[in-house]
Amino acid sequence: MVSEQSLVSVIMTCFNTAQWLESAIRSVLGQRGWERLELIVVNDGSTDECPRILTRLASQDSRIRPFHLARNHGTYRAKNIGMSISRGELITFMDSDDISYSDRISVQARLLLDADLIATTCNYVRVDSANQIVPMGGLHERQALISLMFKRKVLGDIGWFDSVRTSADDEFFERIRFVYGRDAHRNVPRLMYRALYRGESLSTAQSAPVVLAADGAADMLSPPRRAYVESYRRWYDELRSRGRRPYIPFNIVSPRPFPISRELELQGH
Repeated sequence: MVSEQSLVSVIMTCFNTAQWLESAIRSVLGQRGWERLELIVVNDGSTDECPRILTRLASQDSRIRPFHLARNHGTYRAKNIGMSISRGELITFMDSDDISYSDRISVQARLLLDADLIATTCNYVRVDSANQIVPMGGLHERQALISLMFKRKVLGDIGWFDSVRTSADDEFFERIRFVYGRDAHRNVPRLMYRALYRGESLSTAQSAPVVLAADGAADMLSPPRRAYVESYRRWYDELRSRGRRPYIPFNIVSPRPFPISRELELQGH
């Protein structure tokens, strides 16, 4: 059961983001209003200064738990590794080039003291290198899937992130709401997270929102991402018809539970 003494595990992955890494880490360490947290930073095969920055900061604060991968595994496998070594009753995420506002963890975690809630999120903005807001679908502020915080039981009930290049955060979030119901999730309609927009980077593709049209279709998506959404939703519907719920294991092996396009496959894994 979640209490005000529960440990929150913040999972951060980094790959060649040395320029922003320390600021991202310090925004987590500077959280107020929630006493217990650990920051697990999975260095996903970085070739820049990330390992040295992590070693230095971890020596200064025991809440930082660095984990170094010899090669790049992709952010979702790296997140799975981070979650597998986490100890918290609550789990949340943070990108290594972003900033969490100082009360984000406290506000989201306190909502999860409610036994009926499984997950929370908050709102975010995207900014460019000049700190100017970059609109998303005409809006300045949206729900941030990267801010997802959930109770640990989720991993046992429905599993882990899909091992794909991008969009697995969309699928994981929908899987939570499919299994537990929409009322088990609550978004905090406050700006508590700032994401860096870096043009056509992979992290930009990951953070692009899924926007549902009135008919439930996924708008604002590239064709591979739209196909991915449609594919996992068909899988959900098939499982529902058999009285089962979706579960994705730590590492997906062939055959996959639902097909994906070649563009979303991890190369060399």
